[in-house]
Amino acid sequence: MKCLTAFAMIAALAAKASADCFSTKLGYPCCKAGTQAVYTDADGDWGVENGDWCGIGGSSSSSASCWAQALGYPCCKNTKDVVTTDSDGDWGIENGDWCGIPKGQSQNNNNNNNNNNNNNNNNNNNNNNNNNNSSSNNSSGNVPYVPSNGMTGPSGYPWCSRCEVTSDGETQFGWEMYRLCEIDQEYCAHPNYDEYGNVIDRETDPRFINLKGKSGQTTRYWDCCKPSCAWNYKAAVTKPVNSCDVNGNHISIEYTTSGCGGGSAFMCVDQQPWAINDQLSYGFAAASIEGQGEEDWCCACYKITFTSTSIAGKQMIVQVTNTGDDLGKNHFDIQMPGGGLGLFDGCSAQFNTDASLWGERYGGFTDGSQCSILPKSLQPGCEWRFGWFENADNPKMNFEEVECPAELVAITGCSRL
Repeated sequence: MKCLTAFAMIAALAAKASADCFSTKLGYPCCKAGTQAVYTDADGDWGVENGDWCGIGGSSSSSASCWAQALGYPCCKNTKDVVTTDSDGDWGIENGDWCGIPKGQSQNNNNNNNNNNNNNNNNNNNNNNNNNNSSSNNSSGNVPYVPSNGMTGPSGYPWCSRCEVTSDGETQFGWEMYRLCEIDQEYCAHPNYDEYGNVIDRETDPRFINLKGKSGQTTRYWDCCKPSCAWNYKAAVTKPVNSCDVNGNHISIEYTTSGCGGGSAFMCVDQQPWAINDQLSYGFAAASIEGQGEEDWCCACYKITFTSTSIAGKQMIVQVTNTGDDLGKNHFDIQMPGGGLGLFDGCSAQFNTDASLWGERYGGFTDGSQCSILPKSLQPGCEWRFGWFENADNPKMNFEEVECPAELVAITGCSRL
């Protein structure tokens, strides 16, 4: 009996450990025991295994009470010296990165802040000199890397902790923790050492590889046509994507002709996007991925990280339900009602209306008030576009394949084998 009890306790602990790993819901695996945290955001602590991100521990990082964590930054642990203050609160610096000082714990007024800034910059110069000495001596050192001109770059943004460039100009920019940061070009060009003077391998170090996958382009559409992945034998899947009749009922015969070809099968109205939180949405898309075909992407899911327009930094997880012959390479055409019919019009037949009144053929509506023109069943996805999506116009993005969330599979009925 004691053995059975012990086994039950071990199983329960293992189940709890798995349940406590937040990253699986975001499409990333859990880290193995002992993996070191290299990055922290509002979701929790992240490590790197086999050249990809993995989640460490529970659903939030250990200092959940710190206001800065909602912005993707850690709490200050050992400093109460204010370096700068913005509308969010007081900011300090630890280990060469920004941290949030819990409200009521900062010690300096604005005048002292300026003095501390100057002192920090002087100390930073000393740290940089020490770091150079450590590098030249191949010693591990314990002085964090600090750019010689302080904690912010020439454009006034914090330095990036990694070397992935998302925007080029006179200054190179990156995007970390939902904020713009400046690439330290001198540091990122250094061939052999990290910020602590340790020898690094640029092929495996996470700061020097793109963990976000490929880059591409997005557009938008809603044509009401039967999705391409709703036909039989497109890919190795559990079943084709659901299609619906004019009454919204699922069609059980996969070879039913599309409403865009005079048939009775249409896109189901529940295949429209919705917000999970301020930074993440779920949805569906047509896709064209370089070097792949429908057999590769039908019913596969991809995490999209937008890299341009006002929604840069926001993410979507989309399931591919359709293929666009008119799409370019690495192109996702996100399904959103009122986003434009595009090449085909199945909506006029599905809803017995004149869908040519639904905005521009390519692009759709231009204002959120126009969503009321649509049938009520399509209005939530249209309102999402002018809300969470901020009416972004064809934003660029990075994308990578992830495990499909159960919510998306429940809507389409389709998953990869």
